[in-house]
Amino acid sequence: MKNVQLLRVAALVCLGLLFCTTAVSAYQISFTVPESVKVGQTVVVQGESNIPSGFTTQLYLYREVPNFQPKQISVDEFTIQEGGDWQVVYDTTGWQKATYKIEIPKNSQYSYGSDSVTLKTFVVWDRSDEVEVTSPKTQSYDGTLDIAGKAVKRTGGAGINVAVSGPSGVVFGPAYIPTDAEGLFSYEVPISGPGTYTVAFSDEDDLITTTEVTITENPAITATTVPGTAATLPPATESPLSVLSVLAGTAASAALVLKRRE
Repeated sequence: MKNVQLLRVAALVCLGLLFCTTAVSAYQISFTVPESVKVGQTVVVQGESNIPSGFTTQLYLYREVPNFQPKQISVDEFTIQEGGDWQVVYDTTGWQKATYKIEIPKNSQYSYGSDSVTLKTFVVWDRSDEVEVTSPKTQSYDGTLDIAGKAVKRTGGAGINVAVSGPSGVVFGPAYIPTDAEGLFSYEVPISGPGTYTVAFSDEDDLITTTEVTITENPAITATTVPGTAATLPPATESPLSVLSVLAGTAASAALVLKRRE
């Protein structure tokens, strides 16, 4: 009889332990992140969890370094909101192009279940060095937007894909414009008026880079009048030299008359 009771107690203890283990491991946490973004774009880490709302934990961000250990970039905190949502936002302005890793570390308060997602990677890319734009970023309106530059990887007349959008939407492309043997290009895009225009360069792989061009009003040329008074000439006067010359001439004439009379 005692053995039966002992077996029952042991079974209850095992069930209790199993229940506790299940309860502890039932907490889940996961998140999503874009697979890749361009340098300067925003990375939104969107997560969810069944951990009680108000719980705050950390998110580690690393940059992978070839042949070395990943370099830790930041440690950021986030808090579980009502409904289990949480979010962390990164601004990639100034980041290096590389593969980055996001990790949720373990904590002493809640254990994460096997279905939890606590590690993800994403790529930050930058191809802006593949296109050098030499045309002015501010231009006066004359009916066209001038695009000129060099696509360093589009040599041999491969061309480059260009799309232009402005205040009224897309005004050109996407369409390929020609490049010469060295990758140089020059093109005039018809536009309808001043404003800020975005020029996007791409190829078969993806977007390369974008640039903004501001078209300003072309000021009209108008005649201007400078206020002032009309210039007047001083009254004519005879100089002393002029008077002396007249007197000398008169004296010479008189002397000549007297000589003839003699």
